[in-house]
This record gives sequence, structure tokens and C-alpha cells, in this order.
Amino acid sequence: MKSLFFIFLCLISLFPATAQNIELLYKAEAIEQTIQTDQFEYIDFKMDLSTYPKIGTYKLIIDKQGKNSLSTMFYKLWDAANDIGANSFAIEDVTFSNNQYILQVDVYCLSEDDIQQNFSLYEDNIIVVFGDLNTKNTEKAKTFKMNKEKMSLYPYTYTIHQNQIGGKTKISIGGLLGSSIEIYGEEYKLGRCFSLGGTSVRPSGSVAVGNHGGGMGIGISIQTGSIYPMDLNLGLFVMTILDTVKNQAEESGELTED
Repeated sequence: MKSLFFIFLCLISLFPATAQNIELLYKAEAIEQTIQTDQFEYIDFKMDLSTYPKIGTYKLIIDKQGKNSLSTMFYKLWDAANDIGANSFAIEDVTFSNNQYILQVDVYCLSEDDIQQNFSLYEDNIIVVFGDLNTKNTEKAKTFKMNKEKMSLYPYTYTIHQNQIGGKTKISIGGLLGSSIEIYGEEYKLGRCFSLGGTSVRPSGSVAVGNHGGGMGIGISIQTGSIYPMDLNLGLFVMTILDTVKNQAEESGELTED
């Protein structure tokens, strides 16, 4: 009986699961890794990558709701890419089908100078606020205030605010017992991203800080009715997915992605 069970396990190992949520499609055979990294930077679409060798290509299947959500799968991709020596990524393809986002993501190992060049392509001092990013109730909007102006966001949507150098933007939610945060505009300051629910922090490793895009900025309390700080790279990852799916829906004549 034990021998039959062993044979069964061996047979299973020969046939990988067909519904993997993250799959390495390609890995470079010989790449000189000169950077030991815990970074994972979003590569702006304006960055010319034609002379940079790819470290690998991943396929991701992300559930719109559930345990394999946008933030969860982003952090799984981050860890997997770091394991093969990559410190940055570019989203090459996005489709939406059967309530799942299907992505192809190329990963690279950029030098510090290349990363700084990439950051120079980002929009400075933008503030991005997302609605809930992991909920079945897509019809329920959440309200908050930005500089005392009342705003509402439905799940899987976002709004962008341009902070001014020397200026201040205050985001608040939940009244007296809720949360608020103040963001100050500074020269060459990278953007900040927040959500109204459905995101998580990276479960392992550290987050790049200082001049790197991974820094989440000053912290705030995480509780019911709070504003959730997001890693900037997660925010740009989500923005790219939502924008691509929205554009595809508009081009096909569909009103929504549902």
C-alpha cells in the first residue's frame, strides 16, 4: 500500500496544476546578478527597456475577490521576482475574464542609476486614493473627504489629486472617530497611494524606503473605517490593471468589466 501511495505522489509531480496563480514562464539562463535586492519597483511605460535583459516573465491569475486578491498576488510576485534576482517589473499584458485578472509581467534587474532614471519619469506629488479592492459588493461606494471636499469611490476605482509643492492635502474618513492623514508637497517627492479597503501590507521582508518607490510614507492607524496606506508600486500596479481593463471594456462597447 505504501509503495502504491509513493507511485501516486510521483505521478502527481509529473503533472503540474493547471490553475496556478503565479507561474514562471521564462527565466534567463545566465544573468550576472550584481544587486542583492529587496526592492520591486514599477517601471514606467516611458522607460525604454530595449537594451535591458529580462530576468524572467511571470503569468499571474488574480481573483477580483478572495484570497488571491490584487495586493496578495502583487506581494507573491515581489517575493518570486526577488528570488530570481529581479528588482523591478513591467506589466506587458492584462485581460479580464470570469472575474479574474490575467497578467503577463516581465521582471528586470535595474542598476541604482537606472532606477533613479525611472523615478524621474513618475509624476511628482500625486496622491492616489482607491476604493475597496477586494469586495463582492461593487455597488457600494465609500465616502471620504479630501481637503474638506466630500468624495465617493466605488470599489475598483480610484481618484488622483495633484499635491502642490509647499502645499498640504488632508484625507479623512469616518468623522471624529475615523482616520485622517496629511501629505505635504515637496520638490521631487514621489507619489503616495491609499485605499479605502481590500489591501494588505507585504507579509514578509522589508519595504524599500527613502528615495525608492516602495516607501509608503508616514503611517496611520489601520482599523475599520480607516485609510489604508499602500506601497507606491502596488498602487501603480493596480492603476495599470484597472486602466487597461477599463479601456478594453470601452473599446468592446461594454459599460463595466463585470
